Amino acid sequence: MYPLTVYSILAVVGLSLVCRGIATEQVVAAAAKSNSEETVSTGIGESAEASPVNRPRPKPPSGDAKRANSVAVANTIIPRYGEASVDDTQRRGLARVTPRPRLRKSQRRSRPLSRRQRLLYKVGAVIIAVVGAAIAFKTWYAKRQYELRERAFCYTRGRADVAQALVDGLLTERHKVNILINRARQEESEAKGTAEHRELVKVREALEDFDLLLEKQRQNAEAQWSDLATAAAEIGNKIDVRTIVRTDPDKAQASEEGRLYQAKHFWQQLQPEEEALRGQLLPDVVRLEGEVREARDRDLPSLSMLYQQLKEANRRRVVSTVDDQLERLNRQLPHIVGMDPDYAEEHILYTQLPLRGPAYVRMSEDVLRQVQAEPKQT
Repeated sequence: MYPLTVYSILAVVGLSLVCRGIATEQVVAAAAKSNSEETVSTGIGESAEASPVNRPRPKPPSGDAKRANSVAVANTIIPRYGEASVDDTQRRGLARVTPRPRLRKSQRRSRPLSRRQRLLYKVGAVIIAVVGAAIAFKTWYAKRQYELRERAFCYTRGRADVAQALVDGLLTERHKVNILINRARQEESEAKGTAEHRELVKVREALEDFDLLLEKQRQNAEAQWSDLATAAAEIGNKIDVRTIVRTDPDKAQASEEGRLYQAKHFWQQLQPEEEALRGQLLPDVVRLEGEVREARDRDLPSLSMLYQQLKEANRRRVVSTVDDQLERLNRQLPHIVGMDPDYAEEHILYTQLPLRGPAYVRMSEDVLRQVQAEPKQT
């Protein structure tokens, strides 16, 4: 889009051309009207019957009439051009002077529009129409972009709020896990030299690995929160944030979509990490679960035996500890982001992310990519 100065210059040029054409047309029309009125008032116009062709030829004057006319001519003073007037005295012959109608300068120079003037008039009209349409489109486009920025700000702000809630929630979960780690260390030291010592060591190591998982996810959420907050500030600089009402249906919908997207994005990152951690800490259990699924699908006779082996493996303390911590984290996730569990399960677990979001979502993603591409200050 060109700046408004270009449209203003084009509008002035087009308006001048149109005004010039209109003024010329008015001069021509006024001159034609004035000429017709003066012609009628001075009696210059002649009818078809009074034309030289149809007029009867006068008889030649007699000798006495010629001598009388000569005397009258000798006694007549002819006024200079422009001073002649017709008075009440009816003079005859050459003494009767009819003044020539004088036209104004603009009337004497008036003539129909030339081809070049008509072309300029049309060009000016086209320029004004194009500039008017461009200004109208620019106004509509600017209003639409402003509305998109408002919704993009609400969408980005919603994502940032969820990311910040995840940072705080994961930090709280780490505190709970650290309490369990300290308790496991105490039990481990008390069980030295017993048969349970080896199992308690595995429990402590599993809790420490789970704590590392929480810290990794917290750092990712914190980095995302920083980028999202910066992106929201970038968008907010181009609008008046004070006029945004979160209760407006469009703004509320954009904010909720941002919250759901960020929560689902976190879940999609967390789920493979949990599966990898479980496969690392409980390889035998993961193997048995796979064999049970295969035997059940193929209806193998070894299904009951595999069920029994899996049941015995789940009795181990390290297995129950890892599974309990993972299940507790998954249950706490909706509460961490401030959503109802049923609502979160429906929209986070069973709803796929759209491949291409609305215009304000794409605007938010573009600003976020620009923020992420900038070098981080250390």
